[in-house]
Amino acid sequence: MKALVCCITAPWPPVSGVDLRCWQILNLLREWAEVGLFALTGKEQPPPGFSAAVWRVTGSAAKALSQTGWMKHETGLPSDAYYDEGSALELDLILRKFAPDVVILDHLWTHTYQEVIRSRGFRLVLDAHNVEGALARQLADQEVYPPAKLQRRRFATRVAAVESDLARGADQIWVCSPEDRRQFLENYVVRAPVRVVPNAVDLVRYAAATANRPPQLDGAQGPIFLFAGAFHYTPNQNAADFLIRELFPRLTRAYPEARLLLAGANPTPQMLRAAAQENRIIVTGQVPDMIPYLQHASVMLVPLFTGGGTRFKIIEAFAVNLPVVSSAKGAEGLGAEPGKHFLLAESPDAFMSAIGAILSAPERTRGLIQSSAELVERFSWKAARETVGLALRELQI
Repeated sequence: MKALVCCITAPWPPVSGVDLRCWQILNLLREWAEVGLFALTGKEQPPPGFSAAVWRVTGSAAKALSQTGWMKHETGLPSDAYYDEGSALELDLILRKFAPDVVILDHLWTHTYQEVIRSRGFRLVLDAHNVEGALARQLADQEVYPPAKLQRRRFATRVAAVESDLARGADQIWVCSPEDRRQFLENYVVRAPVRVVPNAVDLVRYAAATANRPPQLDGAQGPIFLFAGAFHYTPNQNAADFLIRELFPRLTRAYPEARLLLAGANPTPQMLRAAAQENRIIVTGQVPDMIPYLQHASVMLVPLFTGGGTRFKIIEAFAVNLPVVSSAKGAEGLGAEPGKHFLLAESPDAFMSAIGAILSAPERTRGLIQSSAELVERFSWKAARETVGLALRELQI
């Protein structure tokens, strides 16, 4: 059996949730198939365990596309910038040489290459990190500035059309959670099976971090409150803005030595300005490995109010015994119970109350950590491996 994964950026080393998902899929597929990768950007040297013969990074940079340039075309999307004729020819060559039994489109934004795959008659799987049409509608509904709202509505309509087309034409769709599966089936005419392949992490890798985790840094140095994510993603931008504007002033009144750590790629200008003005706000930019930041944090804060899929940031926190305070949307799709696995908060006051409970009640916090450590076993590569195997067998390869 052979499987080819097509993605925007080669996910090694994984530095974002998108990378973690793709890296997970690559490694789980290896249990059942010879695996190849086709990526537009990223490191060309393959990671350990992958042959250079089946790890192809074209090095094609995305075309420059203005923020609104895609709107000038009737069906345009920002992802149009990812299409490159030279890369399409390379993909076609790889398809003919590697001859995969199945091709996995990693994320909807690789849709510009679907015709190359379909023209060769290969079985096609969409690995959906989110239900992008539903997410785009959420963001459009929340936008208040009229020109931006119009742009978001057009984007939502167009991305839903692309997603609908793939939903009709794919041989199988992989989603992150039962909630995403429900949304796919409700929003689109889906002829292919929709299978839940949950986001998962290599718990073996996180085990060492758990063993070496220092005590919570709530003494003289003050607690460290962590939010992790890629900040080109609008829900993460909104969460960072909430933390900086709404929560951080309250945190520093309650914990004068507290630090807010915003870790992840593509920080916004507003985040960078806040860090320049206040040395207790730390903005890292892209990091090579999130584990050290998880390891030294006191609490993971997840004030997400829009989004889809499931949150790697919470799975990673659970994997290193880091207590979590999250909104309901932030913990969606994990099966995590408020009060048992994490503390629920939807407002600045509720976040402050939950943080206080974690830092002042060690027995309760240990109970949260123990319960979340048991839950995260469901999101191990070992647990997810069979779901991928069952999905491939269903394709009758």
